[in-house]
Amino acid sequence: MGRVIFDTAASLNGFIADGQNSLEWLFAVEGGEEPDAALIPTAASVLVEGSTTYEWLLDHDDILLHPENWHAFHVVGQFFDAGALDEIAVSFAPVLLAGGAPLLPRRIEADRLRLMHASALGQFARVVYSVDAAPTPEPA
Repeated sequence: MGRVIFDTAASLNGFIADGQNSLEWLFAVEGGEEPDAALIPTAASVLVEGSTTYEWLLDHDDILLHPENWHAFHVVGQFFDAGALDEIAVSFAPVLLAGGAPLLPRRIEADRLRLMHASALGQFARVVYSVDAAPTPEPA
Protein backbone atom coordinates (compact mmCIF):
# COMPACT_ATOMS: atom_id res chain seq x y z
CA MET A 1 0.00 0.00 0.00
CA GLY A 2 1.19 3.55 -0.69
CA ARG A 3 1.70 6.32 1.83
CA VAL A 4 -1.29 7.72 3.77
CA ILE A 5 -0.83 11.41 4.59
CA PHE A 6 -2.91 13.76 6.75
CA ASP A 7 -2.20 17.26 5.42
CA THR A 8 -4.07 20.19 6.93
CA ALA A 9 -3.95 23.76 8.18
CA ALA A 10 -4.48 24.66 11.82
CA SER A 11 -4.52 27.70 14.05
CA LEU A 12 -1.39 28.41 16.04
CA ASN A 13 -3.04 26.85 19.09
CA GLY A 14 -4.01 23.67 17.27
CA PHE A 15 -7.60 24.04 16.06
CA ILE A 16 -8.69 23.14 12.53
CA ALA A 17 -12.12 24.74 12.86
CA ASP A 18 -13.53 27.38 15.19
CA GLY A 19 -16.30 26.90 17.77
CA GLN A 20 -18.93 27.01 15.02
CA ASN A 21 -17.05 24.37 12.96
CA SER A 22 -16.15 27.07 10.43
CA LEU A 23 -12.97 27.40 8.38
CA GLU A 24 -13.59 31.05 7.51
CA TRP A 25 -10.79 32.12 9.88
CA LEU A 26 -8.32 30.28 7.63
CA PHE A 27 -9.47 31.99 4.44
CA ALA A 28 -8.87 35.41 6.05
CA VAL A 29 -5.12 34.66 6.27
CA GLU A 30 -3.00 35.70 3.30
CA GLY A 31 -2.45 32.49 1.34
CA GLY A 32 -5.16 30.62 3.27
CA GLU A 33 -7.76 30.58 0.52
CA GLU A 34 -5.83 28.25 -1.79
CA PRO A 35 -2.90 26.07 -0.67
CA ASP A 36 0.43 26.59 -2.39
CA ALA A 37 0.83 24.01 -5.19
CA ALA A 38 4.16 22.95 -3.67
CA LEU A 39 2.26 21.63 -0.64
CA ILE A 40 0.37 18.96 -2.57
CA PRO A 41 2.14 15.73 -1.59
CA THR A 42 3.15 13.82 -4.70
CA ALA A 43 4.21 10.70 -2.79
CA ALA A 44 0.76 10.14 -1.27
CA SER A 45 -1.54 7.38 -2.40
CA VAL A 46 -4.28 8.61 -0.08
CA LEU A 47 -4.89 12.02 1.48
CA VAL A 48 -7.24 11.99 4.47
CA GLU A 49 -9.05 14.69 6.38
CA GLY A 50 -11.00 14.84 9.59
CA SER A 51 -14.75 14.65 10.03
CA THR A 52 -15.05 18.34 11.01
CA THR A 53 -13.51 19.38 7.68
CA TYR A 54 -15.77 16.90 5.91
CA GLU A 55 -18.90 18.28 7.60
CA TRP A 56 -17.85 21.85 6.85
CA LEU A 57 -17.36 20.96 3.18
CA LEU A 58 -20.82 19.37 3.09
CA ASP A 59 -22.40 22.57 4.43
CA HIS A 60 -20.21 25.17 2.77
CA ASP A 61 -19.48 23.72 -0.67
CA ASP A 62 -22.63 21.63 -1.16
CA ILE A 63 -20.31 18.75 -1.94
CA LEU A 64 -23.12 16.19 -2.20
CA LEU A 65 -24.36 17.97 -5.33
CA HIS A 66 -20.81 18.20 -6.69
CA PRO A 67 -19.34 14.69 -6.36
CA GLU A 68 -16.45 15.66 -8.64
CA ASN A 69 -15.04 17.48 -5.58
CA TRP A 70 -14.64 14.28 -3.56
CA HIS A 71 -10.92 13.57 -3.58
CA ALA A 72 -10.31 11.43 -0.56
CA PHE A 73 -11.75 9.49 2.35
CA HIS A 74 -12.66 11.84 5.24
CA VAL A 75 -11.93 10.31 8.67
CA VAL A 76 -8.29 10.68 9.63
CA GLY A 77 -8.34 9.49 13.25
CA GLN A 78 -9.44 6.02 12.20
CA PHE A 79 -6.39 5.72 9.93
CA PHE A 80 -4.14 6.43 12.93
CA ASP A 81 -6.05 3.96 15.12
CA ALA A 82 -5.57 1.27 12.46
CA GLY A 83 -1.82 1.96 12.21
CA ALA A 84 -2.23 3.11 8.60
CA LEU A 85 -1.25 6.79 8.93
CA ASP A 86 2.28 7.43 7.64
CA GLU A 87 2.66 11.21 7.87
CA ILE A 88 1.11 14.32 9.42
CA ALA A 89 1.77 17.64 7.69
CA VAL A 90 0.41 20.85 9.23
CA SER A 91 0.53 24.43 8.02
CA PHE A 92 0.08 26.57 11.15
CA ALA A 93 -1.68 29.89 10.49
CA PRO A 94 -0.98 33.06 12.49
CA VAL A 95 -4.39 32.87 14.15
CA LEU A 96 -5.35 31.98 17.72
CA LEU A 97 -8.86 30.62 18.22
CA ALA A 98 -10.74 30.55 21.52
CA GLY A 99 -11.82 26.96 20.90
CA GLY A 100 -13.10 24.59 18.29
CA ALA A 101 -12.19 21.30 16.66
CA PRO A 102 -8.72 20.05 17.63
CA LEU A 103 -6.13 19.19 15.02
CA LEU A 104 -6.51 15.47 15.70
CA PRO A 105 -8.69 14.23 18.57
CA ARG A 106 -6.19 11.56 19.59
CA ARG A 107 -3.32 11.45 22.05
CA ILE A 108 -0.17 10.70 20.11
CA GLU A 109 3.03 10.59 22.15
CA ALA A 110 6.40 11.95 21.01
CA ASP A 111 7.80 8.43 20.54
CA ARG A 112 5.40 8.00 17.58
CA LEU A 113 6.31 11.22 15.73
CA ARG A 114 9.57 12.14 14.01
CA LEU A 115 10.13 15.65 12.64
CA MET A 116 10.97 15.43 8.96
CA HIS A 117 10.73 19.06 7.89
CA ALA A 118 9.93 22.55 9.19
CA SER A 119 9.80 25.72 7.13
CA ALA A 120 8.14 29.09 6.63
CA LEU A 121 5.70 29.37 3.75
CA GLY A 122 4.27 32.86 3.48
CA GLN A 123 2.38 33.52 6.71
CA PHE A 124 2.34 29.81 7.60
CA ALA A 125 4.75 27.64 9.60
CA ARG A 126 4.86 24.25 7.89
CA VAL A 127 5.83 21.12 9.84
CA VAL A 128 5.89 17.54 8.60
CA TYR A 129 6.14 14.53 10.92
CA SER A 130 6.43 10.86 10.05
CA VAL A 131 4.24 8.57 12.16
CA ASP A 132 6.09 5.57 13.57
CA ALA A 133 4.34 2.25 14.10
CA ALA A 134 3.04 1.46 17.54
CA PRO A 135 5.57 -0.42 19.65
CA THR A 136 5.02 -4.17 19.66
CA PRO A 137 4.31 -5.43 23.17
CA GLU A 138 7.01 -7.70 24.57
CA PRO A 139 5.90 -11.30 25.18
CA ALA A 140 5.19 -12.09 28.81
